[in-house]
Amino acid sequence: MYAFLLILHSNLRLLILSAALGVLVLRALPAGARQRCAVATERLHRTLIGSLHLQVLAGVVLYVAFSPFTTPFIDGLKGSLRDRLLRFYGMEHPVSMIVALALFHLGRFKYRRAAGAASISGWVFTGLGLGVLVIAVPWPWLAHGRPWARTSIERNVPDAAPRSAPCPPVYFSTCAPCHGQHGRGNGLAAPYLQPKPRDFAASGWVSSRSDEELARVIGSGGPALGLSAVMPANPSVQADEMRQLVVCIRGLSTASP
Repeated sequence: MYAFLLILHSNLRLLILSAALGVLVLRALPAGARQRCAVATERLHRTLIGSLHLQVLAGVVLYVAFSPFTTPFIDGLKGSLRDRLLRFYGMEHPVSMIVALALFHLGRFKYRRAAGAASISGWVFTGLGLGVLVIAVPWPWLAHGRPWARTSIERNVPDAAPRSAPCPPVYFSTCAPCHGQHGRGNGLAAPYLQPKPRDFAASGWVSSRSDEELARVIGSGGPALGLSAVMPANPSVQADEMRQLVVCIRGLSTASP
């Protein structure tokens, strides 16, 4: 579900940007040409609004249920606002998308009131919506950038290690999206995190920690212990699950690659 929503959310932006630019061009045509293109313009405008609604809906679900940035952003809000990656995906990107949606709706409302006539205010609101949308896009050349288009979710390295540890279901729902199914630091979200999720088998990190320390990292999160700001706290993990997670992580750290 995470991969599907992320691909949908990412690739819809290409359609939305193209449709918004097309609407601006068609709405700015001279009266005669605008009248001849009225049906096509209306269809394109509906496509723009509908696609943006779908993209925002997918983004909301990602933000609430799947995003690796949401919990660390909220839990460490003061520090998160100073971190470019967490600030962009935790606040700037979602807020900009909602503002863009509101501006596009205002533009649509002004055009409908104009009933086919030229509407300067409609054009301005639509143009402002496009401008905000451009700011909200994580363009590939930015430090927090993403690919132009997605066909899959990238991984750092093949997740090929055998599952030799008795990992509880909470590991695969809570830990695996970042650390990977087999703890190699290559989960679905890993390519988009800085610093990268820990590879439990690397550098003897797990073996140098006591069970209590591992449990504190899981329960309290990275910022509370001076570790990664993107490692969220998991206060809802029950005592029995925590013990199973510690055993699981120790087993993954010694599994053969």
